[in-house]
Amino acid sequence: PGIDLGYALLPAWRGRGYVREAASALLAHAGDALGIATVYAIVLPGNDRSVAVLDQLGFRRSGQVRLPGETTDLDLYRRDAVPPVSGDSVPTRRNGPAID
Repeated sequence: PGIDLGYALLPAWRGRGYVREAASALLAHAGDALGIATVYAIVLPGNDRSVAVLDQLGFRRSGQVRLPGETTDLDLYRRDAVPPVSGDSVPTRRNGPAID
């Protein structure tokens, strides 16, 4: 239904935080530089590690989807960007140190 985040790692590289780090940077760039408000992700049901990463990144399950030509339903996740605060604002955290 829109822009989606996808990733795959060989077993030797899983569980080291690479996906979360790269996805955090990608999501920040998508929102800040490109103005993309909503990002989706699809996950095989039962892939608890990917679901945990998506949860940490602010994604929420929004249903199921089946890709064209496939027979397996996938879990669909969605992340909506937080709208910027107008006027004077307090420094905020965005996956890193406070922004001054």
